[in-house]
Amino acid sequence: MASVLRSITIPLWGLRLLAFGVLFLVNALYASFSIVAQGVLGRIDPIVFTCLQMLLLVPFALWLVLWKRRLVDRAVVARAMLLGACLSSGFLCIALALRGGGITQTTVFTCLNGCIATLIAVFVLRQHVSRAG
Repeated sequence: MASVLRSITIPLWGLRLLAFGVLFLVNALYASFSIVAQGVLGRIDPIVFTCLQMLLLVPFALWLVLWKRRLVDRAVVARAMLLGACLSSGFLCIALALRGGGITQTTVFTCLNGCIATLIAVFVLRQHVSRAG
């Protein structure tokens, strides 16, 4: 997998443009998610809502596995399951925060989550976080 990523070369301005585009997309999708999810979470349990969210991702995941089947081995599947569990727990935490509070509290929770993840990466995993460019 690493050799595939090393063969892709994108100029720095392209990476910055991609990063800004993804940042805009994430914010737009999160804004629409919170509006839709708050109404739904008033009627169903957050655990059921999280399971439905994960089920929506299954077709895309299966398509990726079939598309890159030559690169998929047992270790990749194990890492994917671990990351999927982390994603599911993140979705559950956001669903619980949306149900218990408003959009402002949920946004603060999500930002604080990113800060805590950065601190764990720096101090526990000893990964240097640097500014791109």
